[in-house]
Amino acid sequence: MKKHILLVLFLLVLFPLNANASTIYQSILRDNQVRQLPEEYNIFNCITRNTWVGDPTQDTHEADGACIVGEGESADYIKKYTDELEGLYPFEDDKGSMYFFRGWYNNNWLLLGNYEEDYYFYYIDPIKNYEFGTYDECMSKATDPNTHCTDIYKIASKGDPMVWRIIRTNGDKSIRLVYAGTKIDDYSDKINIGASAYNIKQDELKYAGYTYKENDQEVNSSLKTYIDTWYQKVNKTFSKYVVKSTFVNDTSLVHQRCYGRDDYDLCFPGYTRLWYWSEVNENKITPSLKKSNSTTGYGGDYTLDVGTVTGDEMVMAGGSMWGYNTYDAISLKNYFSENKDNYDSRIDYWSIWSMTPGDSDISRPQTGDDPFGVNSKRQVEMVAAGGCMFTNDVTDYYWVKPVISIDGNVEVVGNGSEENPYRMATVANIEVNISDTSKDINSYFKDLPDGIEWTVENREILDIVNNKIVPKKIGETDIIGSKADKSYVLHVKVTSINNPNTNNKLILLLIPVLLAIFTMLVTKTKNKVVNR
Repeated sequence: MKKHILLVLFLLVLFPLNANASTIYQSILRDNQVRQLPEEYNIFNCITRNTWVGDPTQDTHEADGACIVGEGESADYIKKYTDELEGLYPFEDDKGSMYFFRGWYNNNWLLLGNYEEDYYFYYIDPIKNYEFGTYDECMSKATDPNTHCTDIYKIASKGDPMVWRIIRTNGDKSIRLVYAGTKIDDYSDKINIGASAYNIKQDELKYAGYTYKENDQEVNSSLKTYIDTWYQKVNKTFSKYVVKSTFVNDTSLVHQRCYGRDDYDLCFPGYTRLWYWSEVNENKITPSLKKSNSTTGYGGDYTLDVGTVTGDEMVMAGGSMWGYNTYDAISLKNYFSENKDNYDSRIDYWSIWSMTPGDSDISRPQTGDDPFGVNSKRQVEMVAAGGCMFTNDVTDYYWVKPVISIDGNVEVVGNGSEENPYRMATVANIEVNISDTSKDINSYFKDLPDGIEWTVENREILDIVNNKIVPKKIGETDIIGSKADKSYVLHVKVTSINNPNTNNKLILLLIPVLLAIFTMLVTKTKNKVVNR
């Protein structure tokens, strides 16, 4: 009987987390206010005045510039206005309504995956140039192993987490991410996976394709080969979260006289959409996240696990096109911006590749009026640096940033900030009676890594003592343990509690009463016997 009186009845129910863990799609909308794009003018590009050396006259485009609210508005006003336009904004893609992050915004950090080996990028020959691989691969293939297989060329060390920035949600509610290195708030060349040419040739339009035909065989571009190699080597720790998504390499049309020059100027649609000087698009900046439906036989629309960013996404994030140094482009500092001072001299350029084809200058003579012309056929591709975007030869070498999409229904904790980035959450969904409090908290999860330290959100409800749960009062709280890019969550609901100390005190108080009653009964019994 005493054992039953002293029995402690605790009920611990573990639910999927609500306030502290929710799907990443829900978390993005919870942690960020959705802002509306202004109607005053097109915020996606701001060109203010002509600064071409030797040409002091104002360009006629300024009067109807893409960002000018009205005559007399100053560049300072426009810059201030665009600098304030950062946050989460609505848009559309082929699959429906979506939201994109714009500006130098702090709430789109995510940790996902980690490196299981040391990785480097290294030079192997003049055609393929840089490759990505392990230390052993670097030592066996690099042209100069003593140079290339050192920390200077190291992309990641074994155990490093993978850091990502959220570009946007997709219309199907999956989440699009761009690689951002191994450290949060790192703006050096370590935020890329190395360098690559876009392609090995440039004398035909097809080399603008992410893939193209060569001798009736589909061939991957150099950029796609580099990105795919990285993904195949490192995706083991995060591939289960990845979903296939659309990557647009818009080769649907080739425009001639795309910005008012002679017939040798050819431009792809991405260029005419995103560059203010394009008369094809009436000098309007109109980024698109929809498919191109290209039928050219090269490039087009791809359904892939991994690719890279588009020029349209760069512009939507706050970048702007920069045409031959002709204009001052007011670029909103954004999460694609780089700091050139943090880069070393391994690569001539410090920009990143997009997969959006730009323009093609064919046999354009170099003249005083056009100092950037050259006497050769060349194909250029859109790239970005420091928030500004421009075009250059596909055979040049730029930094590479992979892009993936993950399932929007995965559970995460955190709020996306530098201090508390989103992390994948493993949430236990079991019911346990803890009248026996000897169960170790680690036993609620499978394949738990070593070294997890647990924290309790509300220690008035329960505590952890020697890795055991010790309930204190009825209520709900969360127990969270984190390591690297993952978190483990127990949502605890204590529904009833009998305090053994309280029961003991009650028993002690009842003993004198019971003894008194017993004494009275004994006395009455004796008196009855005597009277007889």
